[in-house]
Amino acid sequence: MNRRSVSPLVMRALAVAEKRLGISELCYRLEAPEAAVRAWQSGAIEMPEKDFLHLIDIVNDLEPEFWAHKPKPPR
Repeated sequence: MNRRSVSPLVMRALAVAEKRLGISELCYRLEAPEAAVRAWQSGAIEMPEKDFLHLIDIVNDLEPEFWAHKPKPPR
């Protein structure tokens, strides 16, 4: 199986959502089977843009500050 490079943003958003909701609820909200979510996490398949946009909405509802993270200034 070819693995694709997984976007760090997709990985982080999926991890946050799964941690807060659990895999069953995340799959329910994404309207996707667990196998698809796991494949997106591992890079086996690319997450479709429409699902990623839905994931952003889910994470934003759970943790509004997730997308507002500002990098630390260099020292």
